[in-house]
Amino acid sequence: MTHVTDSCAAHKASPAPTFDFQPPTASPMAGRDLDKITRLRVRLPGPEGAEGETITVRGRTAWALAALIQAGAAGCTPLTRPAPRWSHYVFTLRGIGVPVETVTEGHGGPYSGHHARYVLRAALEVIGAEFAGEARP
Repeated sequence: MTHVTDSCAAHKASPAPTFDFQPPTASPMAGRDLDKITRLRVRLPGPEGAEGETITVRGRTAWALAALIQAGAAGCTPLTRPAPRWSHYVFTLRGIGVPVETVTEGHGGPYSGHHARYVLRAALEVIGAEFAGEARP
């Protein structure tokens, strides 16, 4: 089954296992300006080595997923990868089965408090990517 999304979907967050992330070198995203990504197609891991579901995300959700893939185990924060609606992008990704963990971190300074770090908790196979200003394949 293939999902295409650029909108919100209900989700249930569950703890996901950690993994040793190795960014793919032959990925369609390798060496590209990820700020220009408009569409991203990935395969989720299946149960016990089986081929998983293929999903396609568009727009800022594609940008967020590309940023999570690129960040690997370090994850992303709204402080290091600014975007207006990180929590919504993560909510949407979780709704279509992408395991993203939210780690709450404290920070100091005159406006001390806490922020979220979002970490992708599965090795996704990048199947295809489209970028602004390029013809569709």
